[in-house]
Parts: sequence; C-alpha cells; structure tokens
Amino acid sequence: MPLPELHAPLFVGLVLVVLFVAFVREWVKPDVAVLVAVAILLGLGQLSPKDVLSVFSNSAPVT
Repeated sequence: MPLPELHAPLFVGLVLVVLFVAFVREWVKPDVAVLVAVAILLGLGQLSPKDVLSVFSNSAPVT
C-alpha cells in the first residue's frame, strides 16, 4: 500500500525520528528497532525488497 506522494516523506521522517528516540531512550535493542523500522517501510512500499536484500551483499552490516 504505497503512501500518497505528499505523505511519504513525512512518514519516513517520522519513522526515522521514532527510531532515533528508540536508540537514545534504549526502548529496545538497536537491531530490533532497525528491523521494525525496515519492516514498516517495506510494508508501506517505501523500500523495495531489492533494496532491503542488497544490504546483505555487503558483510559490514552483518558483522
């Protein structure tokens, strides 16, 4: 379900702000927070599966 053109940047910004606050306040582990944020953005069509899977082609994020 892609978001309307005007709402997409606002929603992505909101997700990033909440993610940053989750890091600072230590609500959950950082890897869980990032996984939830990526899942939300993937589910709403802001990230493509190709973009998400391309992260794993580089070993740096995994180690």
